[in-house]
Amino acid sequence: MKVTINTSPVKDAGLALSREIASLLLEWGASVWVDEQAADFYRGLSVICAEQRLCFREANFAISVGGDGTFLKTAHLATPHGVPVLGVNKGTVGFLTEVEPGELHELRRLMTGDFKLERRMMLQAKVRRGRKTPYVGAAINDISVHRGTSTRLLQVRVDSDGSFIHGYRGDGIIVSTPTGSTAYALSAGGPIIDPRSNCIEVVPVAAHTLGIRPTIFRSSAHITVTPILEEGRDALLLADGTAGFLLAPGDVVHIRKDSAQVLVVRMKPDSFYETVRDKLQEGESQ
Repeated sequence: MKVTINTSPVKDAGLALSREIASLLLEWGASVWVDEQAADFYRGLSVICAEQRLCFREANFAISVGGDGTFLKTAHLATPHGVPVLGVNKGTVGFLTEVEPGELHELRRLMTGDFKLERRMMLQAKVRRGRKTPYVGAAINDISVHRGTSTRLLQVRVDSDGSFIHGYRGDGIIVSTPTGSTAYALSAGGPIIDPRSNCIEVVPVAAHTLGIRPTIFRSSAHITVTPILEEGRDALLLADGTAGFLLAPGDVVHIRKDSAQVLVVRMKPDSFYETVRDKLQEGESQ
């Protein structure tokens, strides 16, 4: 069995937890692959160090060690290869992670098949600029369009399947998957959605119109976001909060359900709402 470990060196200082995971997996008979750039941290262990892309090729599982951001990065690397992802939490919130540092014994269930796989929908965004498509990106959590360097409000028009939904001025807009409902969309006032659902939510960010509220669309909906970029205003498109693309006047962002799906390893029955409750209570106490 080939297992690749992808780690946040910031969250897992010195990769101490990742070393412990690698040691256990090796003891249980797995072949453990890690990014060659982290080779020094695994000295003394019989891991295979290779280019990151080779670590995910033909892997049986990918283990993410860090927070939700690390999970997203790992999932983006694993999904093109159809590799299931298991998150070990070393972050602060960890909505996407499944195993806590004190539960590493649970990882043995990867060897016995004692787990479930959840398929999570993704979004694809395309920017149309006249007849050209200068940007194509995918997101597990969300596609967002924000005002850029300008301090002025961003005016946005939203359509679905050719029908006008609403237009407003504000800081931006978030188009989210159910998985992303506990991320940026939640902080902007969006609802919590079961990540196994198939739908798309659109959440305005600081809209200057009281009547504008988050809206849920069917998963097959074709959402278009058109920023009205007047003189002195600009906008930035983000996919899962990274790789910003600067939008130009006349650009239209087309967002649909992506054909790819993220495979998430689950070991705890119906853990989502328990995780949400626990994490939100932790946030209130901090």
